[in-house]
Amino acid sequence: MISDHGLTHVEIELIERWSVPRGEAGNSYHVRELLFDAADHLALAFIKIGSELGPPTAYPERLIEPLRELGTQATEHGTRVAIETMPFSIISTVPMGAEIVSAAAHPGIGLLLDAWHVFRAGTSLEELRAALAPEMIFGVELDDAGQAVVGTHF
Repeated sequence: MISDHGLTHVEIELIERWSVPRGEAGNSYHVRELLFDAADHLALAFIKIGSELGPPTAYPERLIEPLRELGTQATEHGTRVAIETMPFSIISTVPMGAEIVSAAAHPGIGLLLDAWHVFRAGTSLEELRAALAPEMIFGVELDDAGQAVVGTHF
């Protein structure tokens, strides 16, 4: 149905807690397997991934190997993964996400830039320019919101 209607850019979401090992509480392998099955049939541009909710991680290096494993699995299914940084998650800013993507050094791993999350995290355009390489940007989401936060970021 997707191709019958002329859609050529297909992406799906969301794998969260991808760094939690299989067998540990809170892992998301059931979602990962479901979305990789979809990738086998839908010719996805990428699968959007998030991270665990909480304050920014003090140990981003612990995310690199699980992310690299996820990127390898994605390429085995003919797709890629794109991290959406969120100010209320452990990968809270685009610069932090860019460092993790760079350290993973895998062609199947990139970033999804969501304007709402970028600016709610307090990231400036100058910081974006300094942190990003064009090849790490897999997608962009444009959203809007009032200048003042109402409630919580989440």
